[in-house]
Amino acid sequence: MEAGGRSSTGTIGTSRRDPSANRKALRRAILAAATLLMLTLGPLGCGCDLKITTGSLPDAAVGVFYSLNLDSDCGGDTWFLASGGLPPGIALQANGDLEGVPTLAGVFDFTVGVVDFDSGDQASKGFTLTVHRVPPTP
Repeated sequence: MEAGGRSSTGTIGTSRRDPSANRKALRRAILAAATLLMLTLGPLGCGCDLKITTGSLPDAAVGVFYSLNLDSDCGGDTWFLASGGLPPGIALQANGDLEGVPTLAGVFDFTVGVVDFDSGDQASKGFTLTVHRVPPTP
């Protein structure tokens, strides 16, 4: 090869490319495009809107075990108390179970939330739980 990139035969020098180099370049381009798409759209999750589907809560009674599982569409990994207060003796578990033995009668308003870690979605819903006094047995 002479100076200037010409070969001694007078043609411009070309290098023979490894055929696998084209495949590698294509893979890198696809990976870069997919990464850009994920960064633009964010986590894709399950493709549906996370929402709490539990309707109204059944009443509870002082001194009587209470248990109810809260439900949501599209899964949900962790449940939490977003605001308000649960009746004393009742706790919200991370799996969505409301359970315990209430110790005080009254009407309790609170909001629960659920997070889906795969998608980053979060939903919340307000509830009212009425706890009645149990009349003494004769």
